[in-house]
Amino acid sequence: MQKSLIHSGLCLLSCGAIALAGCATAKLKSPDPAIRRNALIEAAKKGDNTNLLHKALEDENDLVRRTAVRLLVDKGLDAEEELIGLLDDRDPLIRRSVLNTLCLLKGKELSLNILETALHDEDPSVRLQAMSALVAVKPIDARRTQIIQAHIPKEKNQAIISLGSSALWPFHRDVVLLKDRPDWDHEVRVVSEFPLPKEGWKFKTDPKGEGHFPKFKWYAANLNDQDWKPIEIEKIWETDDFKYDGIAWYRRTIKAPAKPEKFNAAELHFDSVDECAWVWLNGIYVGEHNLGTVGWTIPFNLDVTKEIKWGEDNQITIRVLDTSGAGGIYKPVTLQILE
Repeated sequence: MQKSLIHSGLCLLSCGAIALAGCATAKLKSPDPAIRRNALIEAAKKGDNTNLLHKALEDENDLVRRTAVRLLVDKGLDAEEELIGLLDDRDPLIRRSVLNTLCLLKGKELSLNILETALHDEDPSVRLQAMSALVAVKPIDARRTQIIQAHIPKEKNQAIISLGSSALWPFHRDVVLLKDRPDWDHEVRVVSEFPLPKEGWKFKTDPKGEGHFPKFKWYAANLNDQDWKPIEIEKIWETDDFKYDGIAWYRRTIKAPAKPEKFNAAELHFDSVDECAWVWLNGIYVGEHNLGTVGWTIPFNLDVTKEIKWGEDNQITIRVLDTSGAGGIYKPVTLQILE
């Protein structure tokens, strides 16, 4: 008798599950996408809905399909194969969501082939997600470096270019300004200033963000810049008919004054650059001003005490990033002698 009751109960449960599945399947055939979407959600609350999800992934309505993907994501690595299959979906929102999920689930174990393929996606948000995943793993190994360097020259989105370029940035400078040295308790005074000339600069845009790569070295002191365009500083580059947002480079040779008899430091002072700057003196990297978009009105100094050649010609190169609107070295630059 007891076994009979148990058997009857199991049959009722089984029939109930079949009925629920059948009901959900029927609703997925409704002409109303809202009903089809709600059917998926209700099925997910009541148990396994794998078969329904697979059917819903072929739905003509993007909202229904996005709901199916969200529910599939909830299954985690159990749905890895299905998620990978959605990386070429017609909906960029689904492609980005799936790629983000795979990055979170797999971390650095995610196939680099997947990320490399995603870098060629027509949607910039998907490409940005792929680049973010590539640069998130530190240190960046040779294979990731190869993928990023190969992609940057082909990329048109400045945010993606900047992300990749910044991750592979090979230049570092740890010099502390005189006023910030913890062992310096004297008043810092500017005893003399030498403004850098406004005229005579050379200029070249770098839309691919590759001028600092070893095969180009636009910062090299002996670079042949004869094909660069003339430009002046102390004004935005747009006024010289360079209608451009992105990375650009300035170069000029300046004559340094004779070495002062007494001084404690020599620094390049920039009143402002719109909006980020990286600076080399005589081919040596001397520092950066990289605060993002907020930095375009903020003055900054870079120490050149060891790099400057007193009484001789000095080659200065400045790499500038402007992401929107006006750009360039739009205020004076001076060499300051400090005591």
